[in-house]
Amino acid sequence: MLLHFHPLFAVLVIPLLVTTALILLPYLEYDSDKTGVWFISQKGRRMGIVSAVLALAITLIGVIADEFLIDFSAKLPGVTPLITNGLLPVSIILAAIIGFYIQIKRKFSATNNEAIQALLIFLLVSFIILTITGIWFRGQGMALAWPWRIGVME
Repeated sequence: MLLHFHPLFAVLVIPLLVTTALILLPYLEYDSDKTGVWFISQKGRRMGIVSAVLALAITLIGVIADEFLIDFSAKLPGVTPLITNGLLPVSIILAAIIGFYIQIKRKFSATNNEAIQALLIFLLVSFIILTITGIWFRGQGMALAWPWRIGVME
């Protein structure tokens, strides 16, 4: 995270936001007493699949865009890195997460249980893709690289 975010955000703000969200999760208002039961309806299953596929696509596009297209520091010269590498990317990610929750709830007429489940699947698949990318698809200087080309570049 230190490669992509300002150190203050990578070490303090993002972990604090994630920890707060996890602490507050049990206190959300659920629609039924079937809390903890996954994929209770056909709609919930469909939303889970849509969430996983969207997370896969959006995360891969985001990784590639971050590597080759997005450079807030270069596009906003003179603006402090705290904003270009901290506040701006975190705000965009939070807006995307909130937007996903609202859209999935609206498109599928989902209950809170189903929408939270879809959001959790979305975040989990994104985390898995980012972990795989960080382990096997990063080469010298943490640049994107094919796993079989990493030893060749050295």
